[in-house]
Amino acid sequence: MNWRTRKLTASLYYDGVLKNTLTEELAFTFNTSEAVSGALNEANVVISGLKTDTMFSLATSNTQWVKNWVQNRLVIEAGYEGSNKGVVFDGTIMEARPDLSKADYSITLKAMSMFSELTEVKSYTYAGDTPVNTIARKLGTDLGLVLVSDIDDTVTISNFLLRDQNAVMGLRALSQATGLDIFESKGRLYVKKRNEGLKKLPQLTIPQAEIIGVPEPTPTGVIITIRLNPSYQTGQRVKVNSLKYPLLNSYDFYISTMSHAGATRGSEWITRLNLMKEGLGFYR
Repeated sequence: MNWRTRKLTASLYYDGVLKNTLTEELAFTFNTSEAVSGALNEANVVISGLKTDTMFSLATSNTQWVKNWVQNRLVIEAGYEGSNKGVVFDGTIMEARPDLSKADYSITLKAMSMFSELTEVKSYTYAGDTPVNTIARKLGTDLGLVLVSDIDDTVTISNFLLRDQNAVMGLRALSQATGLDIFESKGRLYVKKRNEGLKKLPQLTIPQAEIIGVPEPTPTGVIITIRLNPSYQTGQRVKVNSLKYPLLNSYDFYISTMSHAGATRGSEWITRLNLMKEGLGFYR
């Protein structure tokens, strides 16, 4: 694998149609985040060197008070040459602010997954005992997500009612009522037990060669920075192969939060993993 050659493709969609494709040759800085807590995935992006008409088109179409406001979609793929470049973010641009104060014009984008679905109000009523998977599948279908669940239909909830809310709020309400982790990532809706990793996904090992710097032990696990790798999945079970902290190698973790950060004109090109110890969540 060539760790020196970075690969990036950022696609901008206007009203569902691909309008611009940006590559690593452009000055492009990004920071994304996602978590098993159910928070919506976010991305902060700064792009320099765009044509002014493209920049102003983005800025105008993403000002919410403009008549016939169009919500643009941003898809970021990143990785290294020779590895599987993959999607690190896919969502809707909420805010786009151009900066003309410098010779090299730039635009700052703030984007969020499922942002457009927040405006779609619906109601959901399930009387009596209903499998959590049944409700999650319906909410996921309304959001265009495929359900991947670690629980079976014996896990139920009584009298689930949601009035005049969007499906995203429905997922949060279902998670709070059941004590389960329910979250979206890469077009799928995941359901799992708290303090456990996803059993439906294979357990991966983080090799020493990918680790940057020294792992940071925490009260509930460890934070590890690695070379940018889009193949990891929030909620996935992982093991760590660390020379600096060999004690970590004997424990099972899962990815609680994950962020990707990169700058095509800088040195940063990383994935940051906040790992939680499976089970108790604390070292013993």
